[in-house]
Amino acid sequence: MWLTGTPTRTGFSTIIPPNGSSCGNSASSESSRAIATATSYHPGGVQVGLGDGSVRFISETINAATSGGVDFCVTSGISPFGVWGALGSMNGGESTSP
Repeated sequence: MWLTGTPTRTGFSTIIPPNGSSCGNSASSESSRAIATATSYHPGGVQVGLGDGSVRFISETINAATSGGVDFCVTSGISPFGVWGALGSMNGGESTSP
């Protein structure tokens, strides 16, 4: 199914913790409007490939907290989505240490 190229098949965001419930347009499973998280069949987390070429196991209990009322269209600065969000942001300057 990844050949379709839709976000729900080929991508994910670091807004929802790993193995969490993704959401999208209920009218179509092929929606281009979705917030999909990383999922796997590994119990308790996901294997993630990092930009330096390493692979790490990320627990589904990683800090991905929000303070509520968060704007999902963050374009710069520190991620409001905890450590999980920091791992998925570009040049946010935040620490990825727990």
